[in-house]
Parts: sequence; structure tokens; C-alpha cells
Amino acid sequence: MASVALNVRPLDGTHYRVSGGQSPHLVDMMASTCDCNDFEIRGVYRTPPSCKHLRAVTHFLAADPQGPMLDALTDKQTLDVVDPSHGEGYEPYVVIPIDPEDKAVAMAAVEEWLKWHDVKPKPNGYYSLWRAACEAYAGKDAERDPLPSAAEHYAIARAWVAELGQQGRVA
Repeated sequence: MASVALNVRPLDGTHYRVSGGQSPHLVDMMASTCDCNDFEIRGVYRTPPSCKHLRAVTHFLAADPQGPMLDALTDKQTLDVVDPSHGEGYEPYVVIPIDPEDKAVAMAAVEEWLKWHDVKPKPNGYYSLWRAACEAYAGKDAERDPLPSAAEHYAIARAWVAELGQQGRVA
């Protein structure tokens, strides 16, 4: 019987979602319970109560003992724990507005990259297009983050596209 790699995703400080098997399961580490059939049938009779999902969370927690504490915190609270002085002596970060033209150029690079990513790499600009697409994806991800990095990623993507323009077209 083959072993399946289980993925553990913290939901808060005590609840975890374990996926990778037939279906995802909810583990409550405070109560030492799991909603899987194995736990309901055999797990409650084991000492301590156990199933593969509880063991996966236990291994996950052992790998990073601070993880459960930090998982339950907001980004600002996490910064306060990791570096309580982060606000003292530092300039407060300023949200940099996203330049719509930078974002448009970056997203156009993604569309162009999607057309070319399965084709054999070309020496005349393929690398720049790939880098622009990577920065565009990073900018898209960063838009969900309160820190001001999305605008920077889009500007970097636009710079890679400008370099592509200096090198010539991909085709």
C-alpha cells in the first residue's frame, strides 16, 4: 500500500485542514479529534487518540513550534511578536499606489508568456518575457498583502518588458 503525502494547513491556533488523501479532513488539536472515518471507528480507542491526520498535524507542529501561535495572529500582530521594535525608529511604510499602466504592461506580459511558455526558448527576449511574467504574478499576489510591494513588482515587470523591446521580439 502506497503512502500518500498529506498537506497540513492551519486554520487558527488549534484547527487544521489536512488534505492529500481521498478528501480533506478537519483536525482539532485541542480536543485531539479528527472528522475522518478511521478516527471515528478506531482512533478514539487508541491511547492517545490518533489517526494519520492527527499524526500529520503533530509532525507539522514539531517542525515549527512557534507555528500554531503565529498562525492565529494577524500580519501586524506577527510583526509585533517577531520584532516588537519594528515600529520604533523606522519610517512607517507608505502604500505606493499601483500605476495602472505598469499593471497593464505586466499583465500583457503574462498573456504573451502564456502563448510562448510551451515553445522552445528563444535567445532574443524569451528570458525577459519570463522575468516580466514572474514579476507580474508576484505583483498580483502582492495586491492581497497590505505591504506596498505590488506596485514595485509591476514596475519591475514593465522594466523587463522595456528590456524585451530593446532586444527585439520573442518570435
